[in-house]
Amino acid sequence: MILFLANSGTAVALFPILKRQHEGLALGFVTARVMESVFIGVGILSVLTIVTLRQDFSGSGVAQSDVVATVGHALVALQEWTFLLRPGQVAP
Repeated sequence: MILFLANSGTAVALFPILKRQHEGLALGFVTARVMESVFIGVGILSVLTIVTLRQDFSGSGVAQSDVVATVGHALVALQEWTFLLRPGQVAP
């Protein structure tokens, strides 16, 4: 969560400085950092959802555990993709 806040905060803090040079580029930088923060937030939420699923369905039946395992694998894949897309692709 600190990374999410710090990433958004740096964009907002640097905007007035970058605006003096070129307003369009400054706005593009802020937009890219906000999108990067969105990817970070999705990754955080997927991990928190896995933790909740694990706590809610621990010790459940075999049929439910298969469904929970499938959903868990999907959420792990989502977190891995957000990690891959976040740092290098959105705002290098």
